[in-house]
Amino acid sequence: MNPHIPSSKTEIDTPPRYLGVLIFYGIYISNGFLSRVMLSIKAAPDLSFDSSFLAAYAVGFFFDFIAASLMAIPWVLYLSILPQRCFQSAFNRYLVYTLSFISIYIFVFSAVAELVFWDEFGVRFNFIAVDYLVYTTEVIRNIRESYNMLLIYSGVFAASLLLFLILLKTGLVTSFLKSRSSL
Repeated sequence: MNPHIPSSKTEIDTPPRYLGVLIFYGIYISNGFLSRVMLSIKAAPDLSFDSSFLAAYAVGFFFDFIAASLMAIPWVLYLSILPQRCFQSAFNRYLVYTLSFISIYIFVFSAVAELVFWDEFGVRFNFIAVDYLVYTTEVIRNIRESYNMLLIYSGVFAASLLLFLILLKTGLVTSFLKSRSSL
C-alpha cells in the first residue's frame, strides 16, 4: 500500500496537525498588517502614497513572516514530537487554549504599545525603546503618570478575549485539536 495515498475517507477529511501553526501565522501577520494600517492612518498627512508606501508594507510583511517563523519553531517542535494520544488529551486542549489566548493578548498589547509609542514619539519602536530598558524606573513612573494603565490593561484584555472567542467560533481551533497524526 502506498503510504502517500489516504487509506480511508477519515484521513482525507482530517485536517493536518500543523493547522495550529498556520492559525498562529495568520493571527501574527494580521496583527502586523493592522498595526501598519492604524499607524498609516495616524500618519496619513505626512505620507506619500506611492510605490514606496507599498514597498513598506511588503517589507513589513516579510519581517512579520520571518518573526512568526522564528516564534513558531517551539510550536512546530512540540507538534512534531507529541504522540497522538497526548495531542488529543484534555491537558493539551487547555494548553492550546491558554497559549492561544496569551499569544493574542501579547499581539494586541504590542499593537496598543506601538500606537502609544507613536503618539508619544511620532515613530515606530526604535532606539528610543532601548532607552526604556536603560531608564526603566523613570519610564515606568512616566507611563503610570501619563496613562490610565488599568483602563489600557482592561481594554487589551477585553479585545483579546473577544478575538479569542471569535477564533474559537470559526471552528479552526476545534478542527486543529481533532486532527490525527501517525505519531
